[in-house]
Amino acid sequence: MRPATRPATRPATRPAIRRARLLVVGAALVTAAGCHPESLIKQQELTIIPGLPAGWTGTQNTSGIGTTVTEVHSGRTAAYLSGAFDVLTLNSFTLVQYLRADNYRGKRMQLTAWVKPRNVTNTVNSGIWMRVEGPGTTLAFDNMALRPVSGYGDWRQVSVVLDVPAAAIGIAFGAIFQASNTLLVDDFRLEEVTTAVPSTSTVTTPVTGTADSATTVANYAGKPLAPVNLGFEGLSTAPSLMDGPASNRLAIPTPSGGRRP
Repeated sequence: MRPATRPATRPATRPAIRRARLLVVGAALVTAAGCHPESLIKQQELTIIPGLPAGWTGTQNTSGIGTTVTEVHSGRTAAYLSGAFDVLTLNSFTLVQYLRADNYRGKRMQLTAWVKPRNVTNTVNSGIWMRVEGPGTTLAFDNMALRPVSGYGDWRQVSVVLDVPAAAIGIAFGAIFQASNTLLVDDFRLEEVTTAVPSTSTVTTPVTGTADSATTVANYAGKPLAPVNLGFEGLSTAPSLMDGPASNRLAIPTPSGGRRP
């Protein structure tokens, strides 16, 4: 007797099985890339003005740092750091302000900022940082290297907490991006906190730097006593981003799960 023929409905299920497998594989690839499909849909193209924000220094002559009005935590503008990480050059983008330590000695200072990652991948470092400098030494330091901001997400507040000893000469702080795609930063705040707030310093004893004491003092001699433009709304004498010429504006396209071109 010949074996019974296969039911006619069985072959018809194979395309459905293939589609299910493709969906599973696709979901696995998305997860492996550190992305979420819903996040991909929600991302807007950023309208940007490249260049260091008023009152800030850092990485020069690059479109990888600037300001945007497309996505902000508050006010009208936020800063962005954007690029594609190169493992050979270990390229990074930084925003920096330098302050004399006169007003902060003997205090525990907390630096906070609101950040929003836009498909941040290949992350070595991504977040905010602060350094307390003494006579030729680094007295305290934290750059969030052990807790970098990556992937997708909404605005979140991050913080760095350092003690400023009596020997401190200056304080440097800002944002760092050593990763791929884009990190948005807004609403920095520097304030004193009590010792109940734990220090996040990765330096337990002073670390000798490349500059001697006289050089460190000279470097900070003309620096301000207080930070400026922490919300990236501009200085009183600086033109607003909204008032800038349209010819200066570029666009960062919506992330697609890989590196930004």
